[in-house]
Amino acid sequence: MTQTKTSQDYAEVSQSIKSIFDLTSRIDERVKLIMRKQDQMEEKLDERLANIHELEGRLRLVESNKEDIEKEVESLRDTVHNMELGLQAVEIQTEGHEGKWKTIISFAVQIAWVILAAYLLMKLGIQAPAVP
Repeated sequence: MTQTKTSQDYAEVSQSIKSIFDLTSRIDERVKLIMRKQDQMEEKLDERLANIHELEGRLRLVESNKEDIEKEVESLRDTVHNMELGLQAVEIQTEGHEGKWKTIISFAVQIAWVILAAYLLMKLGIQAPAVP
């Protein structure tokens, strides 16, 4: 009986050791998975930090050149304003020329009609009516 008890105890201890070994193996696998995920997160965090530092550097550069940028923007505004004024002057001048050309073309068409009417009257042998 002691021998069966001892072998039974031995079997239980062996089973417990095997269960503990399986449990530690699963825990070890999970710890490895957590460590890989942590490494990935650290890499992402490092990338983000590098991006933030780069953006900070760019922002400092822009802020240090703020006055120069404002002067350049003001200069561009003045240039655009001057161009608008010049364009308006050209538009006004063009409108005046359009009126002149319309008058000239209208006069030329009237003269052409008069010449055509005189030619027809001459060919048909009709006297022109008296002008009052």
